[in-house]
Amino acid sequence: ASRLQAKDEGNFVLGAFTDAALVGMVGLVRDPSPKIHHKAFVWGVYVSEKARGQGLGRALLSELIARARTYPGLEQLILGVGTTQGSARALYRSLGFEPFGLERRGLKVGTKYIDEEHLVLWLER
Repeated sequence: ASRLQAKDEGNFVLGAFTDAALVGMVGLVRDPSPKIHHKAFVWGVYVSEKARGQGLGRALLSELIARARTYPGLEQLILGVGTTQGSARALYRSLGFEPFGLERRGLKVGTKYIDEEHLVLWLER
Protein backbone atom coordinates (compact mmCIF):
# COMPACT_ATOMS: atom_id res chain seq x y z
CA ALA A 1 0.00 0.00 0.00
CA SER A 2 2.80 2.44 0.76
CA ARG A 3 4.27 1.81 -2.68
CA LEU A 4 0.93 2.67 -4.30
CA GLN A 5 0.58 5.80 -2.18
CA ALA A 6 4.06 6.96 -3.10
CA LYS A 7 3.15 6.83 -6.81
CA ASP A 8 -0.35 8.30 -6.41
CA GLU A 9 -0.44 11.55 -8.36
CA GLY A 10 -4.12 11.56 -9.16
CA ASN A 11 -4.99 7.94 -9.83
CA PHE A 12 -7.61 6.37 -7.60
CA VAL A 13 -10.94 4.56 -7.43
CA LEU A 14 -13.66 5.31 -4.89
CA GLY A 15 -16.30 2.74 -3.98
CA ALA A 16 -19.56 2.85 -2.06
CA PHE A 17 -20.78 -0.27 -0.29
CA THR A 18 -24.02 -1.47 1.27
CA ASP A 19 -23.71 -4.59 3.42
CA ALA A 20 -20.28 -5.31 1.88
CA ALA A 21 -21.73 -5.15 -1.66
CA LEU A 22 -20.36 -2.58 -4.09
CA VAL A 23 -23.22 -0.26 -5.10
CA GLY A 24 -21.29 2.62 -6.64
CA MET A 25 -17.89 3.63 -7.91
CA VAL A 26 -15.93 6.32 -9.70
CA GLY A 27 -12.30 6.49 -10.81
CA LEU A 28 -9.76 9.14 -11.69
CA VAL A 29 -6.68 8.64 -13.85
CA ARG A 30 -3.97 11.18 -14.60
CA ASP A 31 -1.41 10.66 -17.34
CA PRO A 32 2.19 11.38 -16.23
CA SER A 33 3.08 12.87 -19.63
CA PRO A 34 4.11 16.53 -19.07
CA LYS A 35 1.95 17.86 -21.92
CA ILE A 36 -1.28 16.50 -20.44
CA HIS A 37 -0.42 16.19 -16.75
CA HIS A 38 -2.60 19.23 -16.02
CA LYS A 39 -5.75 17.17 -16.62
CA ALA A 40 -7.22 13.94 -15.33
CA PHE A 41 -9.95 11.69 -16.64
CA VAL A 42 -13.01 10.63 -14.67
CA TRP A 43 -14.00 7.06 -15.53
CA GLY A 44 -16.14 4.17 -14.35
CA VAL A 45 -18.95 6.27 -12.89
CA TYR A 46 -21.54 3.73 -11.79
CA VAL A 47 -24.36 3.43 -9.29
CA SER A 48 -26.34 0.20 -9.10
CA GLU A 49 -29.98 0.37 -10.06
CA LYS A 50 -31.10 -0.32 -6.47
CA ALA A 51 -28.98 2.56 -5.10
CA ARG A 52 -29.96 5.22 -7.65
CA GLY A 53 -31.89 8.31 -6.65
CA GLN A 54 -30.30 8.53 -3.20
CA GLY A 55 -27.52 11.02 -3.96
CA LEU A 56 -24.79 8.40 -4.12
CA GLY A 57 -23.49 9.48 -7.53
CA ARG A 58 -23.31 13.08 -6.36
CA ALA A 59 -21.51 12.05 -3.16
CA LEU A 60 -18.93 9.96 -5.04
CA LEU A 61 -18.26 12.66 -7.61
CA SER A 62 -18.09 15.38 -4.95
CA GLU A 63 -15.47 13.39 -3.06
CA LEU A 64 -13.53 12.77 -6.28
CA ILE A 65 -13.57 16.50 -7.09
CA ALA A 66 -12.48 17.42 -3.56
CA ARG A 67 -9.55 14.99 -3.73
CA ALA A 68 -8.63 16.13 -7.25
CA ARG A 69 -8.35 19.72 -6.02
CA THR A 70 -5.52 18.64 -3.67
CA TYR A 71 -3.21 17.52 -6.48
CA PRO A 72 -0.63 20.16 -7.46
CA GLY A 73 -0.84 21.20 -11.08
CA LEU A 74 -4.16 19.49 -11.76
CA GLU A 75 -6.33 22.06 -13.55
CA GLN A 76 -9.15 20.15 -15.18
CA LEU A 77 -11.23 17.00 -15.01
CA ILE A 78 -12.48 15.45 -18.24
CA LEU A 79 -15.26 12.92 -18.72
CA GLY A 80 -17.44 11.48 -21.43
CA VAL A 81 -21.10 10.49 -21.22
CA GLY A 82 -23.57 9.02 -23.67
CA THR A 83 -26.11 11.54 -24.89
CA THR A 84 -28.87 9.09 -23.94
CA GLN A 85 -27.90 9.34 -20.25
CA GLY A 86 -30.04 12.33 -19.27
CA SER A 87 -29.77 11.91 -15.49
CA ALA A 88 -25.99 11.54 -15.58
CA ARG A 89 -25.60 14.54 -17.88
CA ALA A 90 -27.75 16.65 -15.54
CA LEU A 91 -25.71 15.53 -12.53
CA TYR A 92 -22.40 16.42 -14.19
CA ARG A 93 -23.66 19.87 -15.17
CA SER A 94 -24.97 20.49 -11.65
CA LEU A 95 -21.45 19.80 -10.35
CA GLY A 96 -19.95 22.39 -12.69
CA PHE A 97 -18.90 20.28 -15.68
CA GLU A 98 -19.24 22.11 -19.01
CA PRO A 99 -19.63 20.47 -22.42
CA PHE A 100 -16.80 21.05 -24.88
CA GLY A 101 -17.42 18.57 -27.64
CA LEU A 102 -19.62 15.91 -29.14
CA GLU A 103 -18.23 12.72 -30.61
CA ARG A 104 -20.69 11.25 -33.07
CA ARG A 105 -20.99 7.48 -32.65
CA GLY A 106 -18.41 7.67 -29.86
CA LEU A 107 -19.84 4.66 -28.02
CA LYS A 108 -21.01 1.33 -29.38
CA VAL A 109 -23.26 -1.03 -27.44
CA GLY A 110 -23.77 -4.20 -29.41
CA THR A 111 -24.70 -2.91 -32.85
CA LYS A 112 -26.09 0.42 -31.64
CA TYR A 113 -24.06 3.63 -31.73
CA ILE A 114 -24.47 6.39 -29.14
CA ASP A 115 -23.07 9.89 -29.41
CA GLU A 116 -20.67 10.78 -26.58
CA GLU A 117 -20.62 14.23 -25.02
CA HIS A 118 -17.28 15.39 -23.59
CA LEU A 119 -17.29 17.61 -20.52
CA VAL A 120 -14.69 19.49 -18.49
CA LEU A 121 -14.58 20.79 -14.94
CA TRP A 122 -12.09 23.64 -14.48
CA LEU A 123 -10.51 23.20 -11.04
CA GLU A 124 -8.71 26.55 -10.87
CA ARG A 125 -11.95 28.57 -10.82
